[in-house]
Amino acid sequence: MTTFILHGGRVTHESEANTKFFQEIANRLPDGARVLCCYFANPTKIVSAHEHITAHIDAATEKHFIFEIADPDPEIFVEQAGRADALYFHGGTTGLLKDALQPIKNLSQLFQDKLVIGTSAGAHMLSRYYYSVMKSELYVGLGILPIKVISHYADEYKGQLEMLKTHGESLETYALQEGEFIVINK
Repeated sequence: MTTFILHGGRVTHESEANTKFFQEIANRLPDGARVLCCYFANPTKIVSAHEHITAHIDAATEKHFIFEIADPDPEIFVEQAGRADALYFHGGTTGLLKDALQPIKNLSQLFQDKLVIGTSAGAHMLSRYYYSVMKSELYVGLGILPIKVISHYADEYKGQLEMLKTHGESLETYALQEGEFIVINK
């Protein structure tokens, strides 16, 4: 079974909700798990994002994990993903993330029986449809999960949420606020 954890916003902000998010990740991984961290959506902040993510996951548990930064070369990425127990897709620009992953054939098969985490752009990329509050537009994700997502949700986006709910196929719609996350088992 593949488990997906989708987070609605910025994980770099200190909050109780984000602490729970990192605990959820740590609790679902066995000691010694390999975590492939993908920063394709925000390539200019790889070092700072990686330091933050790994420190917070490590702080959430006594377990020890092996963290690896994903290579943008599709062949290398596939090899890395094959060795990983978990894949973490960090937020940023969803288009950059989608462009990097679209050339990979059978991407969803790489996720089988793994923990797959998507924050903001990562959650968008995994969904069939998503609404970008940054660009005020509706987009098509890679469709790994048959859902609709709006990250960084706040009450001011209620109209866009209703539009997302009625657009396209009849799929579950998730409005994820900053710090909020959901777990989907597939």
